[in-house]
Amino acid sequence: MQHQHLILATVLLFVGISLHAQSVRFRVLQINDIYEIGPLSGGKEGGPARVAALRKKLEKKNIPIITVLAGDFVSPSVMNSVKYEGEKLKGRQLIDVLNVTGVNLVTFGNHEFDISTAELQKRINESQFEWISANVMQKTGEGLRPFYKTNTHGNAPFKPCTTYVFQQGKRSVKVGFTGVTLQGFTPEYAEISSYIDAARTCYDTLTIRDSAQVLIALTHLNIDEDRELAKSTGGYHLQIGGHEHQNHIERVGNTTIAKADANVRSVYLHEFKVRIGQTKKPLPPKLKSKLIKITDKLPDDEITLVTAAKWKGIAWADFQNQGFQPDRIIRKLETSLDGLEANIRNHQTNLGTLIASAYQWAAGATVQAGILNGGSIRIDDHIHSVLTEYDVLRVLPFGGNVVSMEMKGSLLQQWLRDGKANKGSGGYLQYTSNITMQDGAFLLNDTAIDANTWYSIATSDFMLTGKEKNMGYLNPQNPDIRSIQHYSQPDQPGRDVRHAFIGYIDYTNNMVK
Repeated sequence: MQHQHLILATVLLFVGISLHAQSVRFRVLQINDIYEIGPLSGGKEGGPARVAALRKKLEKKNIPIITVLAGDFVSPSVMNSVKYEGEKLKGRQLIDVLNVTGVNLVTFGNHEFDISTAELQKRINESQFEWISANVMQKTGEGLRPFYKTNTHGNAPFKPCTTYVFQQGKRSVKVGFTGVTLQGFTPEYAEISSYIDAARTCYDTLTIRDSAQVLIALTHLNIDEDRELAKSTGGYHLQIGGHEHQNHIERVGNTTIAKADANVRSVYLHEFKVRIGQTKKPLPPKLKSKLIKITDKLPDDEITLVTAAKWKGIAWADFQNQGFQPDRIIRKLETSLDGLEANIRNHQTNLGTLIASAYQWAAGATVQAGILNGGSIRIDDHIHSVLTEYDVLRVLPFGGNVVSMEMKGSLLQQWLRDGKANKGSGGYLQYTSNITMQDGAFLLNDTAIDANTWYSIATSDFMLTGKEKNMGYLNPQNPDIRSIQHYSQPDQPGRDVRHAFIGYIDYTNNMVK
């Protein structure tokens, strides 16, 4: 029998006011794609402690409320590399913060699989919220099985779909939830099946077996996949989406698709009003969705604030052991640095150019240009007023070292063309300002790139693994690549791309002086 959750709210019932008495209201507080335990933009935006305070304020309204998260929260985070109690955090800090924030229900995002199966299992076991997934299964020696949470009663498998009962006074409404994740990011230990087939199966389960009156899907999909799902199923009243990091809402048929801003710069508050017992044929629920910006005008929840501060202290100590000074201001900014994912993966930004210049500088005076993949820049934020070393850590959380190589002009042209073709994905390239386009052709220092000339280029060691989208040819075995140098010695700024970035800023600051 499908387990049901009962969420109660006390309301006053007035005899004779039939319209209000014949309906049930409930609210869904939506967040998605959260990697930071504190606020952003110099404290002006975001912050789970503010979301927790907002939720507690909403709970006082005597309208049942549930807080849901549509994937991407275990990883990636700059703090995931921090070592504590003998292990890297790998999302432990975010699970702890989300537990006290008041999250109730989550589904997988693709970044939950950035960590190993053992690490993910630890994070699941530490969580105090429910996980659901209709299309993600774990690979085991005995075949596919659902992921599970280990508790005092044993292993509790994740359900593909579940129901909650929201009650006001003597009236209640049953709400069905499912969760689906996009394909294409699957690790060795999981299998992700068709999100459409899975959502359809859950639709039948929730409507036929469970008699749910409202259907909600947590969907970690890109927007085109969300639209496809809405058209294919047609029965979910709300798709609470993730993956894209910018707020968005639209209507597809009878389905509302909503995505909030990443790192809780905003949340969506969805309020349903369901008429009970008015007609023989149930009326469709009414839905009002409100985007709420999370700013420094909102108060902080003290418990969440203290929890976040604990992990910040742990992280700061480890960063200092790695040679970083997180609070050090390395430059006062007259213009904000643009690291928003929507921009960094679609066109050149001043932050991308600055990092590419740092790679070129770290590799030495003979190197002609710097190039990097936009996906290595993970901050998804504007950096305002000042640039600190912690900002650099947030920008480039994966680390790695700078490399230089000589490559034939024909290969350089192909690389740059494929970077343009990767627009919208992490394989879109950012490069130094001396690389330009004219009439569809790439130029270096205002001169056309010659197919038979060898060029010296700086990049990150990751790019030479061939693992970036459509760039498998970037590897040491390619005959059009030669003279590869890794700048990995302790006294070289290129030993870590973050040290290269910081060193370059310090160098240019001194040049100005």
